[in-house]
Amino acid sequence: MKLTREEIDDFIRVWEHAFNERLSREEAEIQANRLLEFFSVILRPLPGPTAPPDSRSDQIVPAA
Repeated sequence: MKLTREEIDDFIRVWEHAFNERLSREEAEIQANRLLEFFSVILRPLPGPTAPPDSRSDQIVPAA
């Protein structure tokens, strides 16, 4: 994913605020893309059958 200059600048500011460390524009783009890739992986739906429409999603199921 190609980030805009403004998005990279925002990422640099957030990183500096969080870690008290200033990133170069190149390193910021690398780290931002890694973060985006991480979220794209964890937000993917899990494979497998889907729950039937009448199942209750508000019930807690104990781990096996």
